[in-house]
Amino acid sequence: MATSGAYSGSAFNFSYLLVKASDPTAFFTGSFTAGDVKVVKRTGSTCAAATNITTLPTHQYEGVFKFQLSATEMTADEVTIVINAASADVVDEAISIVTEPTPSDVLEVASASVSGVADFKATGFSTFNPASDTVANVTTVGSVSGSVGSVVAAVTAGTVSDKTGYSISGSLTTLDALDTAQDSQHSATQSAISGLNNISASDVYTEFTSGSNEDVFKANVSGLATASALTTVDTEVGQIKAKTDQLTFTVANQVDANALTGGGGDATAANQTSIINHLTDVKGAGWTSTDNLAEITEDVTGLNGDAMRGTDGANTLTPPTAAAIYSEFTSGSNEDAFKADVSGLATASALSTVDSNVDAILVDTGTTLPSTLSTIEGKVDTVDSNVDAVLVDTGTTIPATLSTMDGKIDTIDTVADSILSDTGTDGVALSTATLQSIADEILKRDVDNVEATANEHTLATIILCMLESSRSNTTWTIKRSDGATTHVTKTLTLDATANPVTGVD
Repeated sequence: MATSGAYSGSAFNFSYLLVKASDPTAFFTGSFTAGDVKVVKRTGSTCAAATNITTLPTHQYEGVFKFQLSATEMTADEVTIVINAASADVVDEAISIVTEPTPSDVLEVASASVSGVADFKATGFSTFNPASDTVANVTTVGSVSGSVGSVVAAVTAGTVSDKTGYSISGSLTTLDALDTAQDSQHSATQSAISGLNNISASDVYTEFTSGSNEDVFKANVSGLATASALTTVDTEVGQIKAKTDQLTFTVANQVDANALTGGGGDATAANQTSIINHLTDVKGAGWTSTDNLAEITEDVTGLNGDAMRGTDGANTLTPPTAAAIYSEFTSGSNEDAFKADVSGLATASALSTVDSNVDAILVDTGTTLPSTLSTIEGKVDTVDSNVDAVLVDTGTTIPATLSTMDGKIDTIDTVADSILSDTGTDGVALSTATLQSIADEILKRDVDNVEATANEHTLATIILCMLESSRSNTTWTIKRSDGATTHVTKTLTLDATANPVTGVD
């Protein structure tokens, strides 16, 4: 975690987010009791025994707790807060805080030029008294500036112990560099501590899916049918459908019986009887397979004379005379209504051609047609045989097949009822934890995955507005995540007298 402002020996407050142990996707908002939170202090390489925190953490909002450490609790090089609550539903935590030297311990040099060693003031560093302290391991004094007494010769510090009367001055570079190095080390330490507490979403995902952790979030599907079982059912259902698609139900619950392919059309018993009756009517009495079409003429004797007279009662009206009828038909243009249109009639030459064709047809009907009719009769006999075979099947094979199909349909129905029981009538119900996991994935998904196809009034555009936008006068340009491609532009309305927003609490 960030430790800026965490000074050794100074009280320190910070905020930290806590989650539930029973549901890591939910925030912890409860309270602590004595013993739930402890403080461990390290000074150098020595760690003190853990003690109860003086002030228990208090909940602020949405799982964020406020931690307060006293000056005594912060007197150490490193302070570790350990959360191990037996009475609270919270994930165990260890929060490490590396302290910095207090501002008063930081080296401060009053001026860049000093006249003597005694003018240096460095709190927290060992002091040097030129009157009483011995300078060791110094070969030569390179340069001296300022007020200098008498110098006889270059002084070898290793051999001359009496430096009375000498004033020494030097460059402050060494001390400044020490201060700079100290600041750099502090920055590096703070960055390292921040990195330890900046746990990424991918790290959380890895923890949740490592080993057997992922099993906690898996649904129990042990009662569902296996893929191989469903494949078997699907294969059998496909076979049943292929057969049932071949069935025709002209009448409900009654399967139509059709002749085999190549044998003709509907071959029900009723249609067979009708075909036989019609063929008998065509054949007539005395018909044989060697007869020709000339013998299939109907006797129309009796269709004239008395046989054509109606049976209605006598007409009581006086019929018009022939002259009156003729006058009516020939008056004006009435006669045109009865004239035949002969424009489309064949000419004498055309009729002559037809006569020749008819003669040829008569020759065919005396030779070719009887043979063809004989072939047709043979095919009708074949159809009859096929129909008899179909009748046998419909009486034995098909009922057995339908019985087998009924059993398999019952099995499928049982499996479907089981699946419906597992999934519920409205589909699979998602738990709160699953819904929260989905929300977490939505929150952490980068906008660059959808920005290319996102419309203007979308959440993706709002995110890009906050992170990748700029204003030029009244034009607000919103870029995509690459910072170069324009996503959308908007026109701003400006007010020079409006108060700017300087912060949000």
